[in-house]
Amino acid sequence: MYDETLGSLTKVNVRKKWADEERHFIPWLSENLEQLSPVLGLKLDFLESEKKAGPFRADIFALDTQSSQFAVIESQLEPANLRHLGQLLTYVAQLRTQYGVWIATGFRGTILRALRTLNRHWPDLTGFYAVELNLYRSSDGSFLPIFDVVDNPNGWEDPLALDFWSYYFCRYPNSSGPNLDEGSSKRRNRIPVKEANLRITQYLGGSFVRTYVTGNGNEPDREVIERIGPFREALIEEARKSELIGGKNRHCTTEFKVNARDRRNWRDMVDWLESQRKTYEKVLRMSSCGGK
Repeated sequence: MYDETLGSLTKVNVRKKWADEERHFIPWLSENLEQLSPVLGLKLDFLESEKKAGPFRADIFALDTQSSQFAVIESQLEPANLRHLGQLLTYVAQLRTQYGVWIATGFRGTILRALRTLNRHWPDLTGFYAVELNLYRSSDGSFLPIFDVVDNPNGWEDPLALDFWSYYFCRYPNSSGPNLDEGSSKRRNRIPVKEANLRITQYLGGSFVRTYVTGNGNEPDREVIERIGPFREALIEEARKSELIGGKNRHCTTEFKVNARDRRNWRDMVDWLESQRKTYEKVLRMSSCGGK
């Protein structure tokens, strides 16, 4: 069903590896929390599966050995739904944990807004993580799961992102930045182009890095799209067709698909981002000056 490629990897349905959540995924995750922990910035030790929580049972009960705080993990091998949100809240309340970790294959905007509301009213650095799970298969048939935090407690910073940008600016010390966006858990670097009254944005995802054009703050998107208009044709012409994302692509987004959590790929990733930065800057600055 899936034909999205990630280098030599192909994205597949998670049930290709774990046909059943209770019999396959939860036992696997219980034994492989070291794959999830670095994404969260925690160090989780497994304590118990099917942990009794009042009349219910939580998937996984764990301890963050760095803070000596408890965490409960709720998992779905499908898109997140409201029933599991209610279950997660119940487990956190019954077990009095400081962290609630919700793993699913996708999160709708309504559910993410609910989690953000909860996190705003939770003590900083504790609260709820929404973690998107994707699965890739290599040409030799082996599977690679990728966890990506899509919502997080207040004050949380992606630990891998901080290391990644440090690597970027050590490799390219004369590049623009870092101007890391606080609202993205340090996954976005912003590069202002004053001549165009726009910013080039570099984004670190779990299975890709992206470059695109944004405005300068909380301005209406319609106004930003109007300002991008005069540069759109030149930006599209400069990009490789294979790197342009599909759809309307209103922000002239290019994407490099890669396992961004694997540090062995970081050199290729930062080289691509730096090349894109130079291309975007050239177009935005020259077009602003009438092509001079």
